[in-house]
Amino acid sequence: MTQKISIALASNKNVGQTLLEALITAGFEISLVINLHPEHVLANNIAGYQDLAPFAKSKGVPVYRPSKYTLKDELDEERIKSYDIDLLICIGWQRLIPSWFLKSLSYGSYGMHGSSDFLPNGRGRSPMNWCLIENKKRFITHLIRHDDGVDSGNIIDYQFFDINIWDDIESLHYKNTIAEINLLKRNLPRIMEENYCGRQQEGEPEYEYPKRTPEHGIIDWSQGTMELYNFIRAQTHPFPGAFSYLISNDQNSKVYFWNAQPFDEQLNFEDFEIGQVTMKMYNGDFIVKTIDGSLLVRKYDIDKFVSIEKGSFFSSDAKSKRR
Repeated sequence: MTQKISIALASNKNVGQTLLEALITAGFEISLVINLHPEHVLANNIAGYQDLAPFAKSKGVPVYRPSKYTLKDELDEERIKSYDIDLLICIGWQRLIPSWFLKSLSYGSYGMHGSSDFLPNGRGRSPMNWCLIENKKRFITHLIRHDDGVDSGNIIDYQFFDINIWDDIESLHYKNTIAEINLLKRNLPRIMEENYCGRQQEGEPEYEYPKRTPEHGIIDWSQGTMELYNFIRAQTHPFPGAFSYLISNDQNSKVYFWNAQPFDEQLNFEDFEIGQVTMKMYNGDFIVKTIDGSLLVRKYDIDKFVSIEKGSFFSSDAKSKRR
């Protein structure tokens, strides 16, 4: 492949390494990787962070560590401009690209945003998490050219994939990564040849997704079994996790639910209350009664000094008392 255009990849997520490897394998030359230093991860609440420096350097690609995630720093601007980047790819970079950077790119900046519907519907944060919570059946990954707005740029191309009942947020990220690779391999050549602008998004969004924080992971036991299943699988690793409070006489402990599934609607759990553990198995798995059946919890984290037993209660309220 003949290439005279300088391409940079901005990413802080584990998907960044997969994309970088796929692009290099496909024959694209990457001139720079922009990746926050690990010491900035906690302050910026980056789930699924990966330090791309070891892999990038092994491929001979220089790495720039910005001082600010926003890139709104005079030193960052000066140093990034010194690389003479023509085209920017942003995947796993959850900040707007500042105007100074957009204006410096001869061929533009490109990123991905997905939703269960075509953009502009579903702009905002954490769309795959929201799609699982809302029990959507499909996802559309859009390749867009960045402008000064939030997910408002022209659409270059898109890729559908399924959301099935076995998916969790990690498997959706796998699917989305494949969709992103396909979109980039298919569209980068014509972008580089034609400076392609794509088509404008039509109309105003009917809905947008709000930001999710770790505090939003609290489980509401008044929801049905499928709603609980969707909620837990939407927030499993590498995200902070869905959680509930194990109620005891002296101290209530936070329990993180990483893997759970609908269990049964016919077995008799009438002696138990909603949110109560009906059975603990030999391997530590346990069953919780729900409003319309029961939930099998298979992977969870709890303080090592606390034990979940048959009859234990879960609550959404940290101040609840044992009934």
